Amino acid sequence: MSPFKFCDIRGVYPEEVNENLAHKLGRAVAALAEPGAVAVAGDLRPSTQSLKDALIAGLLAGGRRVLDMGSLPTPAYYFEKARLGVTPGVMVTGSHNPPKYNGFKPQLGRFPISQADLTRLEILSARRWEPSGAGACVRVGGPDAYAKALSDRFRGMAPIRVAVDAGNGSLWELAPKVFRAVGCDVIEVYCEPDGTFPNRAPNPADPENLRAVSEAVRSRSVELGVAFDGDGDRVAFLTSDGKVVEPDQMLAVVASELLRESPGRAVIHDLKSSRVVPAVVQAAGGVALWERSGHTSMKSRMIRERALFGGEVSGHFFFEELAGGDDGLFAALLVASLLPRWGGLRKRLDSLPRYVTLPEIRLPYPEGRKQVIDTIRAGLDGEADLTLTDGVRADWPECWGIVRASVTEPVLALRFEGTSEQALLEGAQRFLVLLPEPARAEAEGRLKRLLEERRVRGS
Repeated sequence: MSPFKFCDIRGVYPEEVNENLAHKLGRAVAALAEPGAVAVAGDLRPSTQSLKDALIAGLLAGGRRVLDMGSLPTPAYYFEKARLGVTPGVMVTGSHNPPKYNGFKPQLGRFPISQADLTRLEILSARRWEPSGAGACVRVGGPDAYAKALSDRFRGMAPIRVAVDAGNGSLWELAPKVFRAVGCDVIEVYCEPDGTFPNRAPNPADPENLRAVSEAVRSRSVELGVAFDGDGDRVAFLTSDGKVVEPDQMLAVVASELLRESPGRAVIHDLKSSRVVPAVVQAAGGVALWERSGHTSMKSRMIRERALFGGEVSGHFFFEELAGGDDGLFAALLVASLLPRWGGLRKRLDSLPRYVTLPEIRLPYPEGRKQVIDTIRAGLDGEADLTLTDGVRADWPECWGIVRASVTEPVLALRFEGTSEQALLEGAQRFLVLLPEPARAEAEGRLKRLLEERRVRGS
C-alpha cells in the first residue's frame, strides 16, 4: 500500500516511510502550504526524531520558516498551532498503529488535509528537488500552555478516582498531571514514556489492549478508567466495574448532555456508529448527521456544519469548543466532570436504548478490497437501503451492516448491529455469504467468537 492514505501519510518504517520521503514531503509542503511559518511536532516513536529532522530539512530547503514544537501529543500540537496563530503544519506520528509504523499528519491551510491535497503532495514528493531557498527553524512551544488550559477549563469539577492508561504514549505525563491538577486521585497504568509500546499495542479501540487498566479499575475502587492511543487523540472509557464502553455509546451520552445546553444543534457520527446515536441525539433535540470515517472527513464536516459535537467508533471525539478538533484528554476530562451528575457512568449507560452491537471485524486483505466491496454492493442492491459513501452500509428495519476498506491498513472492516442477536445474525449472514473464501470462514469464526464473548459478559 502507498503510505499516502485517505487522511494522512502512514506506513512501515523504514520500508514505506523513511527519511528520504520525509525530506521530499517537506519540500512538497513548502511548495503547497499557505504562506507563513510551518509548525512541526512529533510523538515518542524511536524513528520520529530522525523523520522530523529530515522533514524540517526539506521545509528549510523550500525556504520556509519552521516552528519546531518538539515532542507533543497531537492535541497539544493543535493547541499550540492555534495559540501561536500558525495554520500549516505537520505532526510526525504513527498514531494508533503498531510500533513498526510511523507517518505524518500534514495540514496545508485552515481546513484539514483533503484527499486531493494528499494526492498533490504524493506527486510532488516523487519529484527531484533543487534547493530553492534558505529557511529558518525556531524552537517554540511545549506542553505547559496546553496543560494549563485544560486544568483551567475543568477546575472545580468534583474530584474522582480515575485510572489513566497512557499506553507508554505521548500523554504519559500530561494526562496524570492534568487530572491531578483538577483534584482527581490518579492510578497510573503504563505512564512511562516508551515509543516501542512494550506493554500494550497503542490502539485503545481493541478491548484486548485494555486488560491492565480494567484490572486496575476493578481492584482499586476506581470510578472511571481512561486509555489513550499513541499520540493522544483517541480515548477509550471503562466503567467502575472495569468494562470497556463502546465509543458510540459514549458519543450518545455525551451528545445528550451537551444538547441540554445547546438544543437543536448538529452532532456528527460516522457510518459505523450504532443506531443508538441518532436515536439519543434526536430524543435530546439535536440533529444527527452521518459522515464517512476518518479525521479529515469528520473535522471538515464539524466545521462546515458548525456542529456541536461529533465522534467515531474508533474513539475520536470532536468538539465545537476545540474549533471542531478532537482531543482524547479533553474528552476524558469532560466525561469525568459529568459523572456526579449521572450518578456514575454505568448508570447513565443503562438508560440507553438497547441494541445488539458487535465490535468491528477486521480482516487482513492485502489485495482486491475494492472488488470485494463491489461484489457485496451488487449482491445487496435492491434488498436493503444502501449507503455507499464509505464502502457499503446496508440497512434493514431490524438490523444493519457495513463493509469498508480501512484507510490506514490493508484490511476489510465489517460491523453489524440488530434489535436482537437473531436479527444481527441474519443481517451479518447476508454480508458474509458474499465474501470470498477464506475471508468468509475467517469472518464467520470471528463473528461467532464475538457473540460468545458478549454472552459471557452478559451484555
